Amino acid sequence: MTHSSYKRPSENAAQLYMRSEGPGSAYVDAGGIHGISGSGAGGGYATAGDHLAFDNALRNEVLLNPEMTAFVFGGAPSEGRNKTPMGAAGGAEGTNATLESDGDWTVIITSNISPPLPERIGLALAGALQK
Repeated sequence: MTHSSYKRPSENAAQLYMRSEGPGSAYVDAGGIHGISGSGAGGGYATAGDHLAFDNALRNEVLLNPEMTAFVFGGAPSEGRNKTPMGAAGGAEGTNATLESDGDWTVIITSNISPPLPERIGLALAGALQK
């Protein structure tokens, strides 16, 4: 994951947007509401390519050994690539990312708008792929 980091708001590659007064209201700048830098509580940034690298490393037992990989996915060690469905998402005002995967396909959405819209898009695409 060579394009992941904690960034200061001034280092963002994109302007951050949030709804001014909830769903349906105008988008406004959200860049000024975040702290100086990221922490264990959030503020990390990653590209879609790095999200995919993480998913592949986890599923192919590169990141963890077979037993710990099985623990993460909630089952017994598998032969080769783990194909247990999983999802992960995170976000705050002005930023949101989601990853949905079943081992054969992966949907990754990164955005510069607040949740829940990007997560809903990711779940809808994943649902369409499951059919």
